[in-house]
Amino acid sequence: MTHTDKRLIEEYIPIKAISAEASREKSIRHGHISTLHLWWARRPLVASRAAVFAALVRADAQPQITDPDTGQPMTITKFMIELCKWELRPEILEEARRLIREAYPDSPPKVLDMFAGGGSIPLEALRLGCEAYALDLNPVAHIIE
Repeated sequence: MTHTDKRLIEEYIPIKAISAEASREKSIRHGHISTLHLWWARRPLVASRAAVFAALVRADAQPQITDPDTGQPMTITKFMIELCKWELRPEILEEARRLIREAYPDSPPKVLDMFAGGGSIPLEALRLGCEAYALDLNPVAHIIE
């Protein structure tokens, strides 16, 4: 990676859409992974997914998927908003994986979360096709991971 090789997180990340979905995710009480064990600082999965994806993909990445609303190729802006939805469509997740493979053609990127806590970042990194490693100094957090 060169100094001119900007990542998407440096250029654009849909904070408003992520915030709305994260708030919605936090209010889900049944059928959500966070209900398995109460962890006071658990990060929302949609925010973790957005951060991992945007940190790994180049700013000039172009999704090769059609926008169902317009029938036109989806912009990276619209793609990021779709990627941040709790009801993630399988084709959006697969396209995110393809864009990451395009950015890292030789091997999947390694994602390390030094303070993983509830494990949201490593979980989303795995969903995106990365090698994920999680650490935490707190033994309770380590057991939950």
